[in-house]
Amino acid sequence: MLFGLYLHRLGKLNQSLEHYRIAEKMAPNDANLLYNFGLALFDSGNFSESYEYAKRAYASGMDFPALKRKLQKAGYWR
Repeated sequence: MLFGLYLHRLGKLNQSLEHYRIAEKMAPNDANLLYNFGLALFDSGNFSESYEYAKRAYASGMDFPALKRKLQKAGYWR
């Protein structure tokens, strides 16, 4: 997951998403992974999938509000 986050911060979104997908197979309920995956999906313009990951992250105990705010602003938080 950390390498996915690193790639995301470098702006290498496609590579970042690939690494998040791999990490998700190892830790499918990790709130931090789901949250950061959701942020990367949002930044890549995939708002619908970002919303799905956000729901899972918040259901798993994530409490950082930034992803939810971004999705609300984009009209995707339901």
